[in-house]
Amino acid sequence: MAGKIVLCLTRIQEYGNLKVMESSNIAELEKTVGALTKLCQEINPFNPLTENERASLKMLEINPEENPYAITNQLILRLENSIEALENLRRLRQ
Repeated sequence: MAGKIVLCLTRIQEYGNLKVMESSNIAELEKTVGALTKLCQEINPFNPLTENERASLKMLEINPEENPYAITNQLILRLENSIEALENLRRLRQ
């Protein structure tokens, strides 16, 4: 799956304990949201992860050895942050 996912993160910024994804390009954020959505739908962290799934998580700086709840929470947080950034950027460009 890692080869299929194109994550267009231009910068990852520390914000407290959360990593916030930033990009100035709507198309890049749309790809990121799409890739994260697909990953959230396909990955089941309660089952053994495939090598591709592990590689995808590592690309997102998510430790595939974490417990399944932590993996799920991190994926959802990244997806929420990406959606919020996309919506904010769209509002700014209107």
